[in-house]
Amino acid sequence: MVGKDKTEMIRILNKLDKEFKITFNTGEDDSLIYVGMEINSRPDGISVHQSKYVDKILKRYNYTDINSASTPIERGMVTNSENFLNDEPLSESYPYREIVGSLLYLATVSRPDISFSVNYLSRFNHKPLLSHWKMVKRVLQYIKGTARYGILFDGNKKLIAFCDSDYGGDEVSRKSTSGVLLMRGGPVVWFTQKQPLVANSTAEAEYRAAVSAIDDISWIRRLAGELKQLNLDKPTPLFIDNQAAIHMLENAHEGKVTKGKKHIEISRKFIQQHIGTTVELKAIKSEEQLADVLTKPLTKGVFERLIRKIIKEE
Repeated sequence: MVGKDKTEMIRILNKLDKEFKITFNTGEDDSLIYVGMEINSRPDGISVHQSKYVDKILKRYNYTDINSASTPIERGMVTNSENFLNDEPLSESYPYREIVGSLLYLATVSRPDISFSVNYLSRFNHKPLLSHWKMVKRVLQYIKGTARYGILFDGNKKLIAFCDSDYGGDEVSRKSTSGVLLMRGGPVVWFTQKQPLVANSTAEAEYRAAVSAIDDISWIRRLAGELKQLNLDKPTPLFIDNQAAIHMLENAHEGKVTKGKKHIEISRKFIQQHIGTTVELKAIKSEEQLADVLTKPLTKGVFERLIRKIIKEE
């Protein structure tokens, strides 16, 4: 609802609320609430967070009194083959799927810092173990202490992208995990994804992550171009921390680079269309690779250092 008379607007909303179940925010705290997002105008930009949604999750599942945690997942929590043999199945009485679904919405809308953890937990929706329930509680502890974390769009109009992979990170299937992050004054696209095939090398795993990133960059550039919000004459920088993967991408026309790897050769034509025009590949040090938070559990120090460059506290 948009209007000049705030009092009249609130009167109409109150009348509607008597007849229909509606949700509305009067804007008394200068914030806009839309589908769970709290949008605020600040001197340094526009922030988006979901602190009230976090409180709702914790209250719904009776975890308001838990202690907070500094990271959403610890390195030793990731399930391996031995865990599967020694662990116990989780009882159906635990609301595992419901909580993971609630966390998934949070991770998708405003919290790239829990994206890897929630993506990992969602892999076991069909048959969770007791160890996975401990991980769920760990994520709940983390979001309690970081409820006001979110995205800040600071007005920077330059689009940049990061991609990374955790080679063979799934200790059961030995499939790698891709992480992609696109920034434009704040994160606009991010995702964690287990690769469908087992990679034969770190470079191959990074190569696949880059192909996924290029696909999303192309989509964002088309959208931003239509909205007149991006200069399409310049390619988008894509930061990769693996020189071999950069070489494979920049030399996709060389058959010898991907000889015998049909699953890689399929994407060669796609890559040739975009390298140098849609994207510009740039090398970056591993310790500066922001997409690293989307691929695997990190130590507290590394996690906090990287995540501070992606999200902000309201």
